[in-house]
Amino acid sequence: VAMAKKQRLQCFVHTLQLVVGDGLKETKVASPSLSKLSKLSSLLHTSTTCKDVFDAEFGEQKGIPAAVNTRWNSTLRQVKAVLQCNHLKLGAVLEKAGQRELSFTAREWNLLKELVDILKPFAEATDLTQGEKVITISAVVPSILSLNHHLEKMKPQVCFLSGLVRSLQASLNKRFLGIFINMKMARTQDGITAPFSDPVYLKAAALDPAFSLLWVEPHVLVSRDAKTEVVQCVKGKCY
Repeated sequence: VAMAKKQRLQCFVHTLQLVVGDGLKETKVASPSLSKLSKLSSLLHTSTTCKDVFDAEFGEQKGIPAAVNTRWNSTLRQVKAVLQCNHLKLGAVLEKAGQRELSFTAREWNLLKELVDILKPFAEATDLTQGEKVITISAVVPSILSLNHHLEKMKPQVCFLSGLVRSLQASLNKRFLGIFINMKMARTQDGITAPFSDPVYLKAAALDPAFSLLWVEPHVLVSRDAKTEVVQCVKGKCY
C-alpha cells in the first residue's frame, strides 16, 4: 500500500510538470522575453564587466540564476529574480554595459509579471506535494481543483498570455481527467480509463483535517445539486 501511494504521488508531480510543459510549448508570445532573460543570466555568469556594473547598481546578493531547460520552475525562479530589479535601473545598467539590446520593453516586463502570476500557484502545488514530512496524497484533488479555479479566474485578467491560460487549463483537464469526472466537471469517455480516477484521492482529501471537504464549495465549479452529489460520493455513498 505504501509503495502504491508513493508511485501515485510521483506520477502526480510528473504529470503536473507535463501540464506546465504543454502550456509553455503552446505559448510563443513569451519566447522573446524569456530568450532575453536567458542571455542576460548567461552574461552575468560569464562577463565580469557586465556583472560588475550589475552588482554596483543592485548589490552582489542580487543575481539572476541560470535556468534548466528541463525544469520550468527554474525558469520561474529566473523570472522572479529579474522582476525584483527596478525596470528602469536595469535598462540603464544594460546600456552602460553595452548590452542595450537585452533591455526589456514595458510590454515584455509586464508580460513577465503576468507569467509569474499564472505559474506561481503551479510551483506552490508542486512544492506542497513533494513534502517529505507531511501526508501529500490528500493534497492532490484540492490542488488540481484550485489550479483549475485559478486559471478560470485568470481568463478575464490576462493581457498577454491568454493562450497560456487556455493551454494550461486544457492540459490540466486532459491529464487529470479522472478527478474532473469524479467532480461532475467532465463526462466519462466510453472505452477510456481516465487518469487519476481512483477514488482514493477524494477519500484522502476528505480524511485529512487540513482539507476535509472545504475545497468543494469554492473549487468544484458545478451546480448546487451536483456539489451535493459529489459530497455524497466522497463520503463513500456512491462507490
